[in-house]
Amino acid sequence: FLAHHAALGLGGILADDMGLGKTVQTLAWLLHLAETRAPDAGPLRALVVCPKSVTHGWLVETERFAPTLNAKLFDPLRLGPGSGAQSAPLNAHLLVANYTQLRLHASWFQAQPWDAVVLDEGQFIKNPGSQVATVARSLPGRHRLVLTGTPIENRLTDLWSLFAFAQPGLLGPQAAFRRHYTAVNPETHARLHRRVRHFLLRRTKAQAAPELPSRTEDDLVVELE
Repeated sequence: FLAHHAALGLGGILADDMGLGKTVQTLAWLLHLAETRAPDAGPLRALVVCPKSVTHGWLVETERFAPTLNAKLFDPLRLGPGSGAQSAPLNAHLLVANYTQLRLHASWFQAQPWDAVVLDEGQFIKNPGSQVATVARSLPGRHRLVLTGTPIENRLTDLWSLFAFAQPGLLGPQAAFRRHYTAVNPETHARLHRRVRHFLLRRTKAQAAPELPSRTEDDLVVELE
């Protein structure tokens, strides 16, 4: 799915259930991009934007499953005066930054020639009017990928915002999208599914890993002092 879209120059959303290995699948895709590059294209330059709580996880997973990719955390302290394009580590195949850093240092990220831009936990840009969503849409990237277990959390506009980054123009302008796709009309759900089904891959644990046990939930009641 990911390699096919990359070959066609299209973006997409990988919306598998949590626990099915979206990170590992993405690393395999980045390895594929690195191995299929033209000899004179230079090394792969990919950006992963994710919540701060999982930035270290990307480094650990990359070292474990894709050791040939040099992954580094974005360090704003290395941005010198003017925050020029050459003031941060450029020898990393994979640069990992969090959403707050993306918003605060937008001009630097926008100035970089990214081969691939990956938004992990893509629901962080579900509000299309937020500053972080606006910056994400402006990033120059040949390949764009969104990872999320919840492509729609509260309203259909969440999905519009994800595709405004991954495949701009697919769902039209936001105002037209609101008119054509309403949550109260079930017919619009079928039309929306037909529009996005080639660009969004969503698999449940039952589909992709039926051998996994069912989820166990524990309710813990905590009395606040």
